[in-house]
Amino acid sequence: MPRDPQASNWSRVRSALFSDTALALLLVICIVALASVVSYAFVQSALAYLDWLDCGLRQSRGAEPARIVSSFSSSSPPGVST
Repeated sequence: MPRDPQASNWSRVRSALFSDTALALLLVICIVALASVVSYAFVQSALAYLDWLDCGLRQSRGAEPARIVSSFSSSSPPGVST
């Protein structure tokens, strides 16, 4: 039984279409991942700049800069020096 030339052409077109679709999907995933990394870095740098700006404003008004006190940093309660 001879092979149908139309069927072989259709299978070649289908495999090419799926491979192009897979490559396009991979490209979209890479672009989305890169955009999320860039936006995360932008947000972090903006927050660092705002924190730096806030500390500068506090010092210019004569106030002490805000400090983050961790409850795990010392065994004594706050206000008690050892």
